[in-house]
Amino acid sequence: MYDTQSFSTIQVLSTTFGSTTVPNNSATATTALDNMWSTLATTLASTVSSTLRDAATSGMSVFTVAEATSQIFASIATNAARSLTTTAQSQLLGSMLQILSSSANASSSSSSSSSNSASSSPLDLSHGSDMLVAAGAVLRAQDSSASGSDAKVSAIRQVHQAASLVLQQLLTSSVPNQAPTVIQNAHLSATASRGYTSEVVDTEQNVTYTTNGTSSTTEVVHIAIPSSFATTSGSTAANVPDTVDTHILVFPTNTYPTGGAFSSASSSVSSLVSVTLLAAGSYEPLSITDLAGRFVIIVPLRFTEAQSIQARSVQLLMEIDQQKVSAFSLVNSTWGQIRSSLTSLACNATGTGATGSAALEKAMGCPNVTLLSTSQYKSASLGRSVWALTVRIEYQYEPVLDGWFQRVVSSQASLWSLLNVVKVVPDSTNGGGAYRPRCQYWDEVLSGWSTRGLTSIVDFPALTVTCQSAHLTSFGAVLQWFSVGCNCAFVAHRTSMCTDTHTHAHTDTHTESYVASEFSSRMSV
Repeated sequence: MYDTQSFSTIQVLSTTFGSTTVPNNSATATTALDNMWSTLATTLASTVSSTLRDAATSGMSVFTVAEATSQIFASIATNAARSLTTTAQSQLLGSMLQILSSSANASSSSSSSSSNSASSSPLDLSHGSDMLVAAGAVLRAQDSSASGSDAKVSAIRQVHQAASLVLQQLLTSSVPNQAPTVIQNAHLSATASRGYTSEVVDTEQNVTYTTNGTSSTTEVVHIAIPSSFATTSGSTAANVPDTVDTHILVFPTNTYPTGGAFSSASSSVSSLVSVTLLAAGSYEPLSITDLAGRFVIIVPLRFTEAQSIQARSVQLLMEIDQQKVSAFSLVNSTWGQIRSSLTSLACNATGTGATGSAALEKAMGCPNVTLLSTSQYKSASLGRSVWALTVRIEYQYEPVLDGWFQRVVSSQASLWSLLNVVKVVPDSTNGGGAYRPRCQYWDEVLSGWSTRGLTSIVDFPALTVTCQSAHLTSFGAVLQWFSVGCNCAFVAHRTSMCTDTHTHAHTDTHTESYVASEFSSRMSV
């Protein structure tokens, strides 16, 4: 027989935690109460283990254990996830995975045997929802804690597994094209559907969820599956079944650590979206790589206006000879000509026949040129006082930064010389570049964010980023640093050589040199 005492303990705990008398430690946080929650979580973990072990030989349905524990998991996590020790949080997730794995195995076995329905009923929506409430609460607590990145990555991996096990059990009796199963709570949104492969491709699935920030907003993620997934042109076509299950998980808070290779100042600016395709009824994801077409995931950006402007702008520091340009002329003439000329970079590149740098500028949209500040100091290169202008060139779309400074100089050098501009450099106050949102995925092998095999398209007016990928995993928008691409300066009346270094998202670097033109006026390190 199974351990009656252990199972009775679960039932008692479930009843207790399901009552309204459970203390909410968010309002009464004390060390004693925190210790109590952690002790109960640990007790539950050991009780679950012994009950499942004994149930395997007693004939007791694992689904009974799952149903009895789902509420207690949800209650502990909802009331006390943030107060649990890291060990207790891990034990809670581990216990859930134990139960869900056992019920998944039982569900798979019962589908191919004549077990009676009373002992083989799959996990239902209510209890599955309770499990995911608990998993999401623990994950959110991990993100808010001082836990190391390894603990957070481990937690999100466990929650992914738990959600997948819940969703696949909920699809046990589903038929293709049935309405999708949806579980949504403050910590995650989970959607599962079953369909014929030929009908799933080239269709768009929308997932709506509510963010849980200080001011709650509704966001929609769009997901499209390429036709090559089900045709001979797809490299994995031979492995694709006739019927597939689609799991979509959206975590409003991206709990994967940021920084690392993408700069310590990097941060997540979107939810985390995970898409998985499985053979109908299977618990193993399909291996999908190198498709001829691309999966498309469109994710809303959580971008402030200041971040949006920086991502679309480049700043210059301009020195103007104060001996030759009065304050009156600077305000009433010189600055107006500089602004007009910089604005025309893109605005004059009209027509479909624009090529080369003209086409590049045209694609960025007509810029808004703003004088951010004016100061004066003695120029080291000129040996006398200069006006120092900090100028922002704000495009409608992201400017192509590689070679940007060279393109500006080549078009502006003659005018700048006439206006007594003695030096121009990319403004270091703004870092000489911009943070831009890029679709990235979490690489389990490297334990970090990667852009390999991904294409990002940022739509600033719509505040979305489109991720195009030949494989499926967890996607999110993370800020990356992009440099203006040169360590150069325009210095009037000097001919010299400049080395230009382009840096692409911290991954590859190349250099090229060019000789100054005959007119003055070129760049000097």
